[in-house]
This record gives sequence, C-alpha cells and structure tokens, in this order.
Amino acid sequence: MAFGGTLIFMIVYIWSRFTPDQPVSLMGVVKLKAFYLPWVLLLMTKVMGGSPIPDLIGILVGHLYYFLKVLYPNGSSPDLLQTPKFLSDYIQNLYGGFGYVNPNYQAPRAAPTAFRGRGHRLGAD
Repeated sequence: MAFGGTLIFMIVYIWSRFTPDQPVSLMGVVKLKAFYLPWVLLLMTKVMGGSPIPDLIGILVGHLYYFLKVLYPNGSSPDLLQTPKFLSDYIQNLYGGFGYVNPNYQAPRAAPTAFRGRGHRLGAD
C-alpha cells in the first residue's frame, strides 16, 4: 500500500497551520485561506468518488505532529519530538551543522545568449 497521498495531506495540513491566512487559489476558480485547504481537498476527494480515509489519516497525523511540536511545548511543557542527539551529532560532524553553507561554492556562470540584438517592438515603426 502506498502512503504518498497520506504524506502529502500531512504536509498540506502542517503548512496550513503555519500559514493560516495565506490566500490559496484552487484550480484558479476558488480562492480561500490556507487554513481550509486540507478540508476542501478532502471534500474534493469524496466528491470525485475516492476514499477519504487516507486523507483523514494524513490530517490526523499532521495534527498530531503540529500539536506535539508547536502547541504542547508552548504551554511550558517539554518538546516531545526532539531530533535524536546521535543524528544531530552526525549531521554536525558530516556537514558542519544544519544550514551549512559551503564556503568554497561558486555559482555557475550564466549561459551565453545566442541573440544580443536590440529588438523591435511589434507595431512600432
């Protein structure tokens, strides 16, 4: 069984909680706030004849993550979802930490353009 749709719904739910007032356009027709996006997508799945169970599981898992990582620690409670120390140490040793930037990185040169003329506006003499 593939859980791709469930994972996507979890990510959409978490994103919608972090940016609830972000305007979202659904297929260029309906405009709504990001807060409602997971529920509208769930409704669309149901209307199109699909099973809403994987989508609901994604929303529930996303809510569990959001609760344990954001809401619960805000109430002066411990963070229950910390990155394990061995993984943090491994990343620190391997890359120099999270958000590591390679000091020797050089951006690639811009590709040469084939046409360097002045150009002419259409309809202008």
